Amino acid sequence: MTDRQGYRVELAPTHEQRQRLGQHAGLSRVVENFCLERVKAALAQREAEKTYGIADKDLTAVPWSAPALERTPTAPARSVLEWWHCLGSARSARSRTWRG
Repeated sequence: MTDRQGYRVELAPTHEQRQRLGQHAGLSRVVENFCLERVKAALAQREAEKTYGIADKDLTAVPWSAPALERTPTAPARSVLEWWHCLGSARSARSRTWRG
């Protein structure tokens, strides 16, 4: 059995760094809520399609992973969230990292 050692680090951010940390946390929450909304919408669409008698293999796909969520259409997001266009380069860089 291996012993593990943990370390506790205290951050002492400057005023500007605290603001940036707060912005990051806020943006992360908005993006998480947006993605959750997309998954719930896909699940609701699947349920509706089942009532129409559509075969399981033909049902709307649910975007469970981050890359799948990035591939979903974001036109509604651009009109609702004016900052969405600023994320384009960050999302592209993250996608390249995921792909290797």
